[in-house]
Amino acid sequence: MILSFLMAVSGIMASAGNVATVREGRVWEYVYEEGSGPATWSEFDGDTNLVMFRMWFDGTEERDGMEYHRLVYSDSITVWSYVYAGEGQDEFKSIRHIPNVHKETFLMREEDFRIYMLYDDKFEGVLGPEPGHPDELLIYDFSCREGNSYDTDFCMQYWAGTPSWYHGFAPNTRMNIKSADTIQVDGEDALMQTGRITVDWDSYPDSEEGIDYLMIEGIGSVTHGCLPFICNDQTTEVRYHDFNLNRVYNDRGGIIYRGEDIDTTTLTVGRIAADAGSLTFANGLVRAVGAGEVSLILYDINGRSVVTDNATESAEIDTEGLPHGVYIAVCRSQNGMKTLRIML
Repeated sequence: MILSFLMAVSGIMASAGNVATVREGRVWEYVYEEGSGPATWSEFDGDTNLVMFRMWFDGTEERDGMEYHRLVYSDSITVWSYVYAGEGQDEFKSIRHIPNVHKETFLMREEDFRIYMLYDDKFEGVLGPEPGHPDELLIYDFSCREGNSYDTDFCMQYWAGTPSWYHGFAPNTRMNIKSADTIQVDGEDALMQTGRITVDWDSYPDSEEGIDYLMIEGIGSVTHGCLPFICNDQTTEVRYHDFNLNRVYNDRGGIIYRGEDIDTTTLTVGRIAADAGSLTFANGLVRAVGAGEVSLILYDINGRSVVTDNATESAEIDTEGLPHGVYIAVCRSQNGMKTLRIML
């Protein structure tokens, strides 16, 4: 994600933000890759399929005297199909728009910087609700600052089925906020949190996941899962997926957040973001590998270019000596673009 295009940090948070996340008119766009096993739908006819879908709020419903916004899926999805051509290569097959049979609707509301989702009878018989479970799930808490934490739940979403919540398996699941900053999203000051989840498993008490979750007011989670979920998602029984945030649009159709940043209107035949090579960070070294000329740029959290390296097939940046903080590495090659968020 190229934060320089979208955001400017205005300092460590000293007071609460006030940016609505649950709002009408905003559109969230996601993309995921599916392969290495039976396809979820028969229409996914490639050995590998890239799938794009959208979500937005569409009106409200009242439940028990509370007003909820209806989060819905788009009526169609876009699918890119590829077939295996041997020697580790994929060959482009088709781009199609097909009906979206996934009609799940989620009821969400926002109060005092907290985002809730109704935990109603649609989840009965899945993994809950177990006795004593609240009627709502706390998805995000944007009142939290560095060092704060809150109880949460995370979920596995079966694309053509019902969400399965981890709460029944892992009570006392908490989101621990590691840092909090102020950024701008669509002209508004918004809180950006970095957090990690602690799960109180019976066999591994208080184990913390080794995954950073980046959550932004007005956007939601930008690193893992869909807007209602602090989670990873699974669409088949044989392959584990993230639903990656592609773009977020405002009510005027303008792009206000770029993640994968795949544009279906300008795609050419060939592999796209998922095959842009590799981008890794280890032992203080950022390394990018791609086809042809590779451009590697390290941006600071203000969106300023800090270090650049251009090379053939492989580029590297040594972070030794750079100030501590959050950085975004951006790799471009002839195959596409990859981004990686790192902390020093």
